[in-house]
Amino acid sequence: MKRSEYLILFEKFLAGEASEEEIAKVMTYKDDLELAEAKEMDAEERERGARILSGLNEATGHGARSVRYHNTWLYVAATILVLLVTGIYLWSNISGPKENNASYALRNNDVKPGKDKAVLKLANGKEVVLSNQSSGTLVNQGGITVSKEKNGSLNYIISSAGKANATSGYNTLTTPRGAEYHITLEDGTKVWLNSASTLKFPVAFTNKERRVQIAGEAYFEVAKNKHKPFKVVFNDQEIEVIGTHFNVNAYDDEPDAKTTLLEGSVKVTRNGKKQVLTPGEQAVSTRNQRGFTVNKVDVQEAVAWKNGFFQFRNASLVSIMRQASRWYDVDVVYEKGFSPDEYGGRVTKYKNISELLNNLELTGTVHFRLDGRRIIVMK
Repeated sequence: MKRSEYLILFEKFLAGEASEEEIAKVMTYKDDLELAEAKEMDAEERERGARILSGLNEATGHGARSVRYHNTWLYVAATILVLLVTGIYLWSNISGPKENNASYALRNNDVKPGKDKAVLKLANGKEVVLSNQSSGTLVNQGGITVSKEKNGSLNYIISSAGKANATSGYNTLTTPRGAEYHITLEDGTKVWLNSASTLKFPVAFTNKERRVQIAGEAYFEVAKNKHKPFKVVFNDQEIEVIGTHFNVNAYDDEPDAKTTLLEGSVKVTRNGKKQVLTPGEQAVSTRNQRGFTVNKVDVQEAVAWKNGFFQFRNASLVSIMRQASRWYDVDVVYEKGFSPDEYGGRVTKYKNISELLNNLELTGTVHFRLDGRRIIVMK
């Protein structure tokens, strides 16, 4: 089994998605892979692996013998960390006392994760702070009832009697840093809005097409209606769909805008270039350049935020910290000489920020200091 194939299998294993047969393969190939790849590592890489394994042992309160024989999956995790030569993998599936999962310094100045928060701007300009509202009907807008569900999500419902009088005004849903929100539009389309993002949409889709605007990041599950295409507009791009599942990442502070397709098909248009994506493809457009490129990608990485995780593959530290900054509502300051390494792995985003930072520190390549809502990245 190739190392790349093993890593894919290993990710499924840690995510709890592997079958019994796949778990058996993880265990069977671990020792052979470790022996073969260890020969290829230089002294620095072997030293890095030793630091990582030592950190994992310390975090769980187990010695090396205990980890090897009683927590096989954890040893496998450490092995993968040692074997990767193109990046550093980190995982938060570490057992043991919760208070040992972060250094004292980080834990003592911790920052809580984001939560469901958003502001809804109505067609008349009135703003509704949704976190201050109880569940139930919030407002009626020209035949459309806007309600907050018990789970906190927003729901637009049009009655049969209200269709004839439905308003054509626009509403805007905005999440601040440190927040996310879920909304069901009038046509049944579901949208998950990530931190520091904005969705502008018609109260009712009364025109020949369903057109919305997005800034930041959002995941869409579009209700099918072949007679009324759904269009998403952001920056200088347009996505046209009939019914499909896709993610748009178009933050102003990211170098690229990315459209990732999970199900169905979408047509991406930018500066005259048009291309239809198939599931598993991602359109990437770089600022100040015309057109876009299309690549095959791991779609689960693109939508990990919606499912409660930070998930990376060969990601720079700067890229990871941009995501952390938005979700935890913190500022990031870099000292000279911070790690140029690339990282990979999966960490829950619903724990305090020390969980993410400590997992990064376990690689031995970077350290952090928390000062209020500011993270200092150190060598």
